[in-house]
Amino acid sequence: MKPETTSMPEPRQWQMLQAQALEPAASATHAFVQAARQHLPAHERPHLHVVAEGSGTPACIAALKHERWRWPPLGRIASSRWGDFFFLGLPLLGREQPRQALRDLLDSVRHAGMAALELRTIPANGPFMQALHKALAESKHQPFELARWQRAVLDASRTPDEWWQQDIGKKRRKEWTRLKRKLAEQGQLAFESLPATASARDLDAWLDDFLQLEASGWKGRNGTALLCSPHNTAFVRAMTMGFHTSGDLRFWRLRLDGRTIAALFGMISGSTLWLGKIAYDETMHHYSPGVLLTIEATRTILADPAITFADSSADPNHPMIDHIWKQRLELVDVLVPVPGISRWRFQALARTEQAYRHMRQAAKHVVNRWRQRHRRKRHARPAAASSTQAKK
Repeated sequence: MKPETTSMPEPRQWQMLQAQALEPAASATHAFVQAARQHLPAHERPHLHVVAEGSGTPACIAALKHERWRWPPLGRIASSRWGDFFFLGLPLLGREQPRQALRDLLDSVRHAGMAALELRTIPANGPFMQALHKALAESKHQPFELARWQRAVLDASRTPDEWWQQDIGKKRRKEWTRLKRKLAEQGQLAFESLPATASARDLDAWLDDFLQLEASGWKGRNGTALLCSPHNTAFVRAMTMGFHTSGDLRFWRLRLDGRTIAALFGMISGSTLWLGKIAYDETMHHYSPGVLLTIEATRTILADPAITFADSSADPNHPMIDHIWKQRLELVDVLVPVPGISRWRFQALARTEQAYRHMRQAAKHVVNRWRQRHRRKRHARPAAASSTQAKK
């Protein structure tokens, strides 16, 4: 095998590796990475690391960000986290000779001037991590674990009725049914899925709906909605079109009297679906349109023969999806040494990164507490003023 860092594999070869990958990864597919390399700004675009077999067929494809600031005195880090639309940092790895392909990938990272590879949001017990441990065994190195957590996933091998009865408690079933009935009383309620035969113009219209809806809420006010960044908007348009062209996009929306009040899309690789982003009309929050849409989308996922497993892509302890999808997937962030790095240097690099993460987490905790206190004070002032007026 030979490592390369610049050449883009032919789309057909890339798609063959996707179909035969040891572990599926939507974020490493041609549709996802090509859209990023075309539309994200230069400083956010990933570098492509390709390990090819003797015949030139890709055996491993990794899209990595070469970090400039982490940590030059000890050695720079290449990270599988890049861009704002991040949910999985898993490279594509072929089934043939995966250990050798991983060793060649680490050689490629070393030739790029990096001292370590950071793999973010990797399934902790999946085939990729098993192959990585075996690939490192000969050098007597092991990945340094930086974080471990769980997020909601869905076993899609069951029927919709089995999921509804087994995973959703009676109290919640009753409450969500009541909310749907109340919402339907407000007008004509319709759940829609984007047809597989939809044209590019149809997809654009659905995506326009989604983008406007997301920008109308708190993400728009905070400047984090996709529409707030022309680069991110162009990336998502190209990415969703790439998945739609191959039949691997799923898009759902909930409409009231012809107006979209919630929208959600997902991407498929192999037989796994990853949820992308969700948006909902915040003026309708008392009807929980995001929850109702996710319930209907879950029913279609469970009825879809192309899907056997679905990943929420959500944060741990998510207040919404955790109550709908009850299975959990364990994920890890690990730091991996490149060949030739000394043990003490790698340990120093890993401990520095770990300390940085702890400090950042502590700082976020302080900021969040300050924001909560500030929000409570802001809400208390009008209440106090109203009480004073009432006394007068």
